[in-house]
Amino acid sequence: QAKKNLNRLIKEILTEGEMHKLIATPCENPDIFRAVIFSLQTGLRFIDVRKLRYENIKGNNLEIVQSKTKVFISKPISANALKAIGNVDGRTGYIFTMRSYNGNRLSHNGVNKHLKQWALDAGINKKITFHCLRHSYSILNLKNHSLKDVADSMGHTSTNMVQSVYSRYDVEAAEKMANMQPDLLGLKKSVPINPVAEDADKQIE
Repeated sequence: QAKKNLNRLIKEILTEGEMHKLIATPCENPDIFRAVIFSLQTGLRFIDVRKLRYENIKGNNLEIVQSKTKVFISKPISANALKAIGNVDGRTGYIFTMRSYNGNRLSHNGVNKHLKQWALDAGINKKITFHCLRHSYSILNLKNHSLKDVADSMGHTSTNMVQSVYSRYDVEAAEKMANMQPDLLGLKKSVPINPVAEDADKQIE
């Protein structure tokens, strides 16, 4: 159990710059390309992206009962997400079929293999899976929106999960905290603050 929890803590996320790098890089599967854009723009889980139907799109709104939580969500989606879907008028059936070369629908692992190679092609040296896109959505949006708003947009019934993810990946806050620690060795000044700091510096060397 401890090992499983540790693995959850080290999931990768895409920064906004890496998102742009990924989308600017050709993907060998056009349907995965569209599905990734949609997930980055909505935070929807793989299982829900996979089952998403044209009937779930009502104008500029997404309406779906989430497979994992059984929670119904209805929310506006971005122009980018709508572009990834394409023309909805009069269409029915699955939006993102994500098929392999032989025509079969790819499994979750199959899609992740494509995503892994695509990220490498984009020069992104991270182990990116489809679920990482959901984390990336939450972290990016927490920079400009409240914890509750982001949690609601992702279909969470509380803010606990989003808060947990944010605390793991808020690199800027972590760096700020690190830089505010006491300067015990006098590294921010041209001379040590005191002899004790100088002695400590020598011990480290």
